[in-house]
Amino acid sequence: MLIVEDNEEMSQYLQGLLAKSYNCTTAVNGKEVIELLPKERFDLISSDIMMPEMDGFAFRKQVNQYVAWRDIPFIMLTARTLESDKLDAFQLGIDDYITKPFSSEEYKARVKSFLENRQSRLEVKDKELSPE
Repeated sequence: MLIVEDNEEMSQYLQGLLAKSYNCTTAVNGKEVIELLPKERFDLISSDIMMPEMDGFAFRKQVNQYVAWRDIPFIMLTARTLESDKLDAFQLGIDDYITKPFSSEEYKARVKSFLENRQSRLEVKDKELSPE
Protein backbone atom coordinates (compact mmCIF):
# COMPACT_ATOMS: atom_id res chain seq x y z
CA MET A 1 0.00 0.00 0.00
CA LEU A 2 1.05 3.57 -0.60
CA ILE A 3 0.86 6.32 2.03
CA VAL A 4 1.12 9.85 0.63
CA GLU A 5 1.60 12.28 3.51
CA ASP A 6 3.91 15.30 3.80
CA ASN A 7 3.90 15.38 7.61
CA GLU A 8 6.69 13.02 8.64
CA GLU A 9 5.18 12.22 12.06
CA MET A 10 1.80 11.36 10.53
CA SER A 11 3.45 9.32 7.80
CA GLN A 12 5.40 7.31 10.39
CA TYR A 13 2.26 6.89 12.51
CA LEU A 14 0.25 5.52 9.57
CA GLN A 15 3.08 3.24 8.55
CA GLY A 16 3.32 2.00 12.14
CA LEU A 17 -0.41 1.22 12.17
CA LEU A 18 -0.26 -0.79 8.96
CA ALA A 19 3.26 -2.19 8.57
CA LYS A 20 2.56 -5.34 10.62
CA SER A 21 -0.09 -6.40 8.12
CA TYR A 22 0.89 -4.71 4.85
CA ASN A 23 3.92 -3.68 2.85
CA CYS A 24 3.89 0.11 3.02
CA THR A 25 5.63 2.64 0.82
CA THR A 26 5.58 6.33 1.70
CA ALA A 27 5.77 9.50 -0.37
CA VAL A 28 5.60 13.17 0.59
CA ASN A 29 3.40 14.45 -2.25
CA GLY A 30 1.53 13.49 -5.40
CA LYS A 31 4.33 14.53 -7.72
CA GLU A 32 6.67 11.99 -6.13
CA VAL A 33 4.02 9.28 -6.51
CA ILE A 34 3.37 9.96 -10.20
CA GLU A 35 7.02 8.99 -10.73
CA LEU A 36 6.61 5.88 -8.51
CA LEU A 37 3.38 4.44 -9.95
CA PRO A 38 4.81 3.23 -13.28
CA LYS A 39 7.59 1.39 -11.41
CA GLU A 40 5.64 -0.22 -8.56
CA ARG A 41 2.22 -1.81 -8.08
CA PHE A 42 0.05 -0.70 -5.17
CA ASP A 43 -3.17 -2.27 -3.93
CA LEU A 44 -4.34 0.85 -2.06
CA ILE A 45 -3.45 4.54 -1.85
CA SER A 46 -4.00 6.66 1.25
CA SER A 47 -3.35 10.34 0.58
CA ASP A 48 -3.57 13.65 2.36
CA ILE A 49 -5.02 16.60 0.46
CA MET A 50 -2.80 19.46 1.63
CA MET A 51 0.73 18.72 0.39
CA PRO A 52 3.46 20.74 -1.33
CA GLU A 53 4.13 20.59 -5.09
CA MET A 54 1.03 18.49 -5.89
CA ASP A 55 -1.93 18.29 -3.53
CA GLY A 56 -4.23 15.30 -3.14
CA PHE A 57 -6.82 16.62 -5.59
CA ALA A 58 -4.27 17.21 -8.36
CA PHE A 59 -2.71 13.84 -7.57
CA ARG A 60 -6.05 12.05 -7.93
CA LYS A 61 -6.65 13.84 -11.24
CA GLN A 62 -3.30 12.48 -12.47
CA VAL A 63 -4.19 8.97 -11.29
CA ASN A 64 -7.46 9.20 -13.22
CA GLN A 65 -5.55 9.76 -16.47
CA TYR A 66 -4.16 6.22 -16.38
CA VAL A 67 -6.59 3.34 -16.80
CA ALA A 68 -4.28 0.91 -14.96
CA TRP A 69 -4.30 3.13 -11.85
CA ARG A 70 -7.97 4.15 -11.69
CA ASP A 71 -9.14 0.99 -9.96
CA ILE A 72 -6.67 1.26 -7.06
CA PRO A 73 -8.73 1.97 -3.92
CA PHE A 74 -8.05 5.55 -2.86
CA ILE A 75 -8.58 6.95 0.65
CA MET A 76 -8.29 10.67 1.39
CA LEU A 77 -7.10 11.19 4.96
CA THR A 78 -7.20 14.90 5.71
CA ALA A 79 -7.83 17.70 8.17
CA ARG A 80 -10.09 19.41 5.62
CA THR A 81 -13.66 19.00 6.80
CA LEU A 82 -15.59 21.21 4.35
CA GLU A 83 -18.48 19.48 2.62
CA SER A 84 -17.28 21.00 -0.68
CA ASP A 85 -13.89 19.30 -0.27
CA LYS A 86 -15.57 15.96 0.34
CA LEU A 87 -17.79 16.38 -2.70
CA ASP A 88 -14.82 17.39 -4.87
CA ALA A 89 -12.93 14.31 -3.71
CA PHE A 90 -15.81 11.92 -4.39
CA GLN A 91 -16.41 13.51 -7.80
CA LEU A 92 -12.78 12.71 -8.58
CA GLY A 93 -13.47 9.06 -7.81
CA ILE A 94 -11.97 8.53 -4.39
CA ASP A 95 -13.36 5.63 -2.40
CA ASP A 96 -13.31 7.06 1.11
CA TYR A 97 -12.82 10.41 2.87
CA ILE A 98 -11.59 10.30 6.45
CA THR A 99 -11.07 13.45 8.48
CA LYS A 100 -8.35 14.01 11.07
CA PRO A 101 -8.41 13.38 13.94
CA PHE A 102 -9.49 9.82 13.20
CA SER A 103 -9.85 6.49 14.93
CA SER A 104 -6.84 4.29 14.21
CA GLU A 105 -8.96 1.15 14.55
CA GLU A 106 -11.54 2.46 12.08
CA TYR A 107 -8.79 3.45 9.63
CA LYS A 108 -7.23 -0.02 9.82
CA ALA A 109 -10.66 -1.64 9.38
CA ARG A 110 -11.38 0.48 6.30
CA VAL A 111 -8.00 -0.32 4.76
CA LYS A 112 -8.55 -4.03 5.40
CA SER A 113 -12.05 -3.90 3.92
CA PHE A 114 -10.91 -2.11 0.76
CA LEU A 115 -8.07 -4.56 0.23
CA GLU A 116 -10.24 -7.63 0.80
CA ASN A 117 -12.98 -6.28 -1.49
CA ARG A 118 -10.44 -5.49 -4.19
CA GLN A 119 -8.97 -8.99 -3.97
CA SER A 120 -12.44 -10.54 -4.21
CA ARG A 121 -13.26 -8.47 -7.30
CA LEU A 122 -9.98 -9.42 -8.95
CA GLU A 123 -10.65 -13.12 -8.29
CA VAL A 124 -14.13 -12.85 -9.82
CA LYS A 125 -12.73 -10.98 -12.81
CA ASP A 126 -10.04 -13.64 -13.30
CA LYS A 127 -12.67 -16.42 -13.22
CA GLU A 128 -14.81 -14.59 -15.76
CA LEU A 129 -11.85 -14.14 -18.11
CA SER A 130 -10.42 -17.66 -17.84
CA PRO A 131 -11.69 -20.32 -20.15
CA GLU A 132 -13.16 -23.37 -18.43
